[in-house]
Amino acid sequence: MGAAFVDAVRQPGSQWARANQNQLLWVLVIVLAGIVGAILYFVIARPALRRVASPGGLADPTSV
Repeated sequence: MGAAFVDAVRQPGSQWARANQNQLLWVLVIVLAGIVGAILYFVIARPALRRVASPGGLADPTSV
């Protein structure tokens, strides 16, 4: 649970916006649902965040 929380908090807000995800909502899911919330984060939100941050993804070219 701790790793999911730290990972979610450390992602920049612009990355969350590009992934069409809500950072505050996911942090609350992780905190309130515990291990189930952390698993959901790693299965749903994190792949979307990584996709937009990858070089071939939707990342902002000026952030490289």
